[in-house]
Amino acid sequence: MKLPTKDYNLRGLIRTIYPDHQRHSGDAMYLMQHNILAPKNTNVDEVNNAILESLSEGLQTYLGTNSLALTEEGASVTSGVSMDSLYSVEFLNTLQFSDIANHKLELKVGMPILLLRNHNQSIGLCNGTRLIVKILGQCAIEAEIITGNNVNKRVFIPRIIMSPSRTDWPFVLRCHQFLIQVAFAMTINKSQG
Repeated sequence: MKLPTKDYNLRGLIRTIYPDHQRHSGDAMYLMQHNILAPKNTNVDEVNNAILESLSEGLQTYLGTNSLALTEEGASVTSGVSMDSLYSVEFLNTLQFSDIANHKLELKVGMPILLLRNHNQSIGLCNGTRLIVKILGQCAIEAEIITGNNVNKRVFIPRIIMSPSRTDWPFVLRCHQFLIQVAFAMTINKSQG
């Protein structure tokens, strides 16, 4: 007997949790009732990317702008050396952290997204809030909140400059991007909010 491949199991999981998800795009009730929880961000990215592949039509890509500054520890090690010669933009674009958005975000109207940090708690924009994309703009995204006390409220999410809260790198990464990630799947930790 041949065991199913990992890819087959992933596609089966997606079909089970999100049956006919393309037909329910933007349906707040459907997206409130369906979500995949995973233990690690790498698992979350794998699920979200698999679903994104099935939604290739109508996706809008947002590329972040990454720059860096040396920390005090890094300054003592790299004095007199150009940061550009140490870390290329291509390398910086590959770095991933749990509390800042990836360099490349692919979004579509009707898709669930997750806020990665507290942004404006008074209107419900808190770490772990799930929303549905309603309008994709160049500098801001209009979305509808589908979790917490502000369900059905429409909000704007701007691009901001953010840095990871913890890092072992000898520099501070500054990323100008939306404070969100795709949220067909999310970590168990984020779901507890």
